[in-house]
Amino acid sequence: MSPPRLNQFWQNIIVPLSLFWLLVLLFVYFCPLTESQRVVFAEFYADQPLRLILMLGLIFGISRIGDPRERRFWRLLTVAFAFWFVGDIAFQPPPDAQPTVALGLLEDLLFLVFYPLFLIALEQRPHQGALAEGRRQSCLLPLGIIIFGLACFCYFMLPAALLDPERYLSAVPTYAYFVVLDLVVMVQLFALSFSS
Repeated sequence: MSPPRLNQFWQNIIVPLSLFWLLVLLFVYFCPLTESQRVVFAEFYADQPLRLILMLGLIFGISRIGDPRERRFWRLLTVAFAFWFVGDIAFQPPPDAQPTVALGLLEDLLFLVFYPLFLIALEQRPHQGALAEGRRQSCLLPLGIIIFGLACFCYFMLPAALLDPERYLSAVPTYAYFVVLDLVVMVQLFALSFSS
């Protein structure tokens, strides 16, 4: 890279933030911590700064995009990741505290918002231009995505939370719930790759 481009590279706030967090992660994994301390760090603290850096990168990058459809796509992704971030930060109990069913349900609802927004962003298809315009105008697909997400929530999460709170606080219902939603995202990505 030439010096002016290198200078521009370092002026982007995301680059120093990313490198700083990489150094923190390297320090944590190479310093003398016990295995349980590393697990607590990985489970409660490692992901949030990465998501924050991702959202900052998206926010700064959106302002440079000229196409309104593509800006809409990136804004939806930013909002989706913001819901995920807030769900992680706001309802995460301290490592030594016992989680509660109410906080778990609120956290899962925030995660639930991530998936429809992510899928709706994929449906924007900015790379297809005018071909996808009619599909984007339909409100049935986003409504269907939201209804499906709520149905999954009601099927996997609510019965466990209401009937067996101990089971709900285990990873079992949450795991099945997110596997189904991840599968829906993967199927959508697969379908989009063939329709491009």
